[in-house]
Amino acid sequence: MTWMRVTFSDQEITAYTYMELQKRFFVEFAAAGTPASAAMYGSWKARDKGNYYFTPAAGRLASTLLERYGGVPCAKPDLRELSVLVGVAAGIDED
Repeated sequence: MTWMRVTFSDQEITAYTYMELQKRFFVEFAAAGTPASAAMYGSWKARDKGNYYFTPAAGRLASTLLERYGGVPCAKPDLRELSVLVGVAAGIDED
């Protein structure tokens, strides 16, 4: 499995649509027992604004949710440029 990315427009960001995704992902993450390799990341770089990334384990865990929000497969992002929004950064080594 690959990493997944969901991208929100400026309008969706202003409307806090990404927060709904984050809350729904957290519910699925918690219900699954908080798996160590599942995480949702957000970018703090202006050029990557609106992009939210999900580890391969998170993609498997929440595939229906990510599909609903237009998730697409992507290359593994540079984790140094992201912040963990849900999950734990330790142990994230999946490509």
